[in-house]
Amino acid sequence: SGAKPDATRHVDKQVQPIHIAASKGHAAVIEVLHLEGGAALDTADGEGVQPLHRAARAQRLDAVRTLLRLGAPANAAMVVTKPGGRQLERVTALLLAASKDWEAGARLLIEAGAAADRNVIKAAGGAVLAVLSERRAQLSPKCQEQLDARLREAVSPART
Repeated sequence: SGAKPDATRHVDKQVQPIHIAASKGHAAVIEVLHLEGGAALDTADGEGVQPLHRAARAQRLDAVRTLLRLGAPANAAMVVTKPGGRQLERVTALLLAASKDWEAGARLLIEAGAAADRNVIKAAGGAVLAVLSERRAQLSPKCQEQLDARLREAVSPART
């Protein structure tokens, strides 16, 4: 199909039940909504937030696992804009996990194929940096350099 892997196919201005189930961590409800109710895994509300983003933001591991197992795109990105419409950044579930230093979620997302970029490396705390270090070979050369710099910062004594 020529669609980008992170393309949003379904947009609705309203929050859907699958969004709520994801943010509350109700993995069984997600499965029923998708398999029996036909809820799209990549459905985005008017702000571009998909169920995987909600589950990652709320650190709901079972929901993240279920969404990924059912086929939610691991690299789906929402675009955050500032007032006035200026694009700020593309926010992925991995970036949300990294910004909370949520090791289990980051590990699961990376294993599912989520790509770490400079924003993820910049936002990552120590636990997620360790996960990224384990998966160093999967990073681009530029991201490997950035990871190395972050790791050096983490072990260097603070300068006064």
